[in-house]
Amino acid sequence: MSSQIKLPHRVHCAKVYPLKDNGLTIIAYGHDDGICVTWRASNTQQAEFHIPLNAEALHIAFPDLLSSRGLPPVLQKQIVLAVACSDATVRVVTLPLSAPSEEEQKSFARSGHSEYVEQATIAAGPKGHRTAPTKVALTWTSREPYDQAEDEEDEAVPQHRQTESSLEWDLLLASVSPDVSGLLLVTRVPLASGPDEPFLRTTSLTAFQRCYLASPAADLAFNPAHYPSRRHAQLIIAERGGLVRIYDPLSSATSQAGSYQDGADIVRSARQGVWLGVLSTPFHSPSSTMSDVASPSLSIRKRILAAQWAQHGRAVLVLMADGEYALWAFDGASGATSSPEFRGFIASSSSISPNSAPSPEKITRTSRSILAPTTPRTRREREVRLFSSSSSATAATVTPRGGISVSQRPSTVDGIGGSAADESIIIWYADAAYSLHRPALSQIEGVDTSGEMLTSIDQFPANESTRGTSHTQPDLLIAAEHRLQIIAKNPGHLNGTLSNALVRVEDDADDDDNDNDDEEMADALEDRTDKELLLRGELDIAGMDRMLDSMNGSRFGVARGRRVGFAATPTL
Repeated sequence: MSSQIKLPHRVHCAKVYPLKDNGLTIIAYGHDDGICVTWRASNTQQAEFHIPLNAEALHIAFPDLLSSRGLPPVLQKQIVLAVACSDATVRVVTLPLSAPSEEEQKSFARSGHSEYVEQATIAAGPKGHRTAPTKVALTWTSREPYDQAEDEEDEAVPQHRQTESSLEWDLLLASVSPDVSGLLLVTRVPLASGPDEPFLRTTSLTAFQRCYLASPAADLAFNPAHYPSRRHAQLIIAERGGLVRIYDPLSSATSQAGSYQDGADIVRSARQGVWLGVLSTPFHSPSSTMSDVASPSLSIRKRILAAQWAQHGRAVLVLMADGEYALWAFDGASGATSSPEFRGFIASSSSISPNSAPSPEKITRTSRSILAPTTPRTRREREVRLFSSSSSATAATVTPRGGISVSQRPSTVDGIGGSAADESIIIWYADAAYSLHRPALSQIEGVDTSGEMLTSIDQFPANESTRGTSHTQPDLLIAAEHRLQIIAKNPGHLNGTLSNALVRVEDDADDDDNDNDDEEMADALEDRTDKELLLRGELDIAGMDRMLDSMNGSRFGVARGRRVGFAATPTL
């Protein structure tokens, strides 16, 4: 079941708040004059609140709130969101979790300001961003600094620390913009420590860390782990140029600055902020009509569209501009793996991606032209092709839009009465959406933007009745240019749980039929991926062996054997 909501203004993004207000789902979307927050029950709108910002709200971010337990008191009562605006400002906005009354809405509409809404702003300029930020991310942390002597993987609250009720809390805000080559700002936003204080203790914010990037960032996300986990402040910055960097702004790197002659004392300096690892996308030769010569020196890394944490903050899922997606495992102690755990291609990428695989005819023609001698005539022809661009070539280089939505879903399937969490993975690319499962993609039916450009996809929080189920597609919120679409549950679709995304051996004999279907789906995906890699010239020896085995098996009627792959990372 799906429903559409037509809006009078242009929508840049839409998000579903992780917590509910007495069963009401909270939706916030950014438009050309600010943000709008709505409270909905099923398909009926109960309340709506407009917050004018006098600028376009380009991107919205919420803190990752799996449940209200263990949260700071402010986050249990308030909606907290970060907004990247077109006037180069970054704003933190808070308002009560409960829906406003009609009197409060009218009062805010008349006065333009109210105690109902609080704002804190990073102003544009030398201490902020000079151009409009493209992404923001938000989490919370304690004002108490880290104890560097503690174990990196310690997930429990140390005994000598204060109790959570007596801790003072800060929001941790990250924002990126294309300033210079790319700029990252990390800011602390102090929260109220008493019930009578304003929720935001200041209205003017200044970043405590500034980092310049190699290329503008395409995506930004904090680790979904919650405080006091050491991983809660880890940040992924996905650069468009093909690099994903992992950064911890709260860790300190101690370096030796000098020593006395007797060696008794060593002067050390501590620098806050540590780069933990770098992931890189594979190289590719960009397709172009301006030259027939394919030179390795022209190869560049695949452009990144989106990147998000997965496997409960222990892996990074990346979507590339040619429709390829890949998962890299990441451990804060040992860093990231050099090769992805699995990779695949979106089926439609070859027809709409600028980096799509060339046809066999083009590969043959290119391979012949590499050895062709260079003459004055051929040089002149290449110069003409180089400096005269056609409209078709320009259209072919347009990078498609895409994104990743990862939603943690609480369940009670860990077998010991505790709480585990599944992850629902939705990947959208161009005008289609897919659910990631084992590790194939299942296309989601019913996505209809009426010809408008798709801008974002988010997931609704799981209902109590669906928790613990791994084959239920979540409800989706789809934003187009001037409309919102809500797609309700459909039992025919698979849920995108990354806990089952990696292929594994099934021991339950009662699930043999389902296992065979899953194996056939995985085999078909693997065959398609190998063919894509072969056309790109990126297929390795293992892939060649798989293709030869598949050819021999189909020729002699031999069924392919059972595949054994990686198991999902357990939850701590």
